[in-house]
Amino acid sequence: MEKIVSEPVETYNQIGLGLTNYVDTRKLSPILKWAGGKEQELKYILPNLPQEKFADYYEPFVGGGAVYTAIQADKYFINDKSDELILLYRSLTNADRKVFFQATKEIIHNWDL
Repeated sequence: MEKIVSEPVETYNQIGLGLTNYVDTRKLSPILKWAGGKEQELKYILPNLPQEKFADYYEPFVGGGAVYTAIQADKYFINDKSDELILLYRSLTNADRKVFFQATKEIIHNWDL
């Protein structure tokens, strides 16, 4: 088992650095926890992926998006059985993201109070 990243997996990479040095990049965490998430398995998954950037990345069950946020690709195609989850991801990629992040700020503010 030589292709295992030592714990902890510090960072993820969608900012232009190669997969081989993802541990040295800034952390981009999945937006939410999801049952069956792959975040803990990234230490096994990432070292076994091709070293070059993907042209197209397909994720049939994106869930919390641990692998999705950890890799580089020119185009991303994500899906999931949960319609609500896909609506969340869609809202983050269009004008609704302002509403989402404002609501998140309000929730954090109220939580702090």
